[in-house]
Amino acid sequence: MKLLRGFRRNEAGGVSVIFAVALAPLAFGVCAGIEISQAYMTRERINFALSASAEAWAQGGENADVMARSVFDGYAQHFPRRVKTELVITENQHEAALMAQTVIETPFLAAFGVSELDVTSTRFESRGR
Repeated sequence: MKLLRGFRRNEAGGVSVIFAVALAPLAFGVCAGIEISQAYMTRERINFALSASAEAWAQGGENADVMARSVFDGYAQHFPRRVKTELVITENQHEAALMAQTVIETPFLAAFGVSELDVTSTRFESRGR
């Protein structure tokens, strides 16, 4: 408390300038941390949706890819608005590779040249073995 009182009573202005200069990097660090953590949470949601769609593909018959896409699209409705994702399914007989290519917009980091983060998740699935 004594330190805060001294800060308020300082009339020279030097402490205020140092505080203002130090505040900008701190604010950037906090905001960048929030955006990065939101991107990681979004990545986990995408991985969950990808796992569910891979399971749907494994249980599906002739329309396995349609089932997998509908499951993924159902989960994708709950992704944040600033997320654009595409599901790519590569099949051969009893195996498939499901890949979600995702672009996450980063409004705050755009001021520093990072306007979006690219995240790619892949899940391999087999059936009938």
